Amino acid sequence: MKNPIVNIFIPHGSLKVNGLVQNQEAALTFSNSDVSWVQEILQILRANVEDEDISSPQTEHLSIDLRALKKENKEFREHVIIQGDITASFYVPCVRCLMPTFTKVHSIFQACFLHGALENYPEYRDTTHIFCNNQEMELYFFNKGSIELKELISEQLHLVTDPLPLHSEDCKGLCQVCGQNLNIKTCVHNH
Repeated sequence: MKNPIVNIFIPHGSLKVNGLVQNQEAALTFSNSDVSWVQEILQILRANVEDEDISSPQTEHLSIDLRALKKENKEFREHVIIQGDITASFYVPCVRCLMPTFTKVHSIFQACFLHGALENYPEYRDTTHIFCNNQEMELYFFNKGSIELKELISEQLHLVTDPLPLHSEDCKGLCQVCGQNLNIKTCVHNH
């Protein structure tokens, strides 16, 4: 019989490993509407976009669904497997003209967190992925009994966010002399 899923409250973005029950999956669900550290992640993603620059606001959101499973074996000792599903929509500046650009991202990932004492072992030193629980997963380490979920979520979102967002494929950008947004009007420097 499969163990029931338990829910855990995480107020500051750090998951305490000793708060997980061995071989019992924990459900972790967060959104920017009710968790301050999730709101902080969303604010970092939308850095450099001012609310007054947004002409027709759309709803920004960040929702995170995680499953955490603490296990122990000879190879990895005590470890935690985290499966995640993240969806977000937020504004970023267009890389050409700096106009706010609404973007949506989605990330599904699996990560295995090993105890920090294993981090300097030769087999893990230059490794970013690990085969655990019959699947390949991203490799992370936890220290002082805590998994930094805020850091993990931020990293996963940055991996799927377009590093060069455009508000439109035909964006004309800014004048390199005076800084005029050429999508709005031309200037004397551009003919």
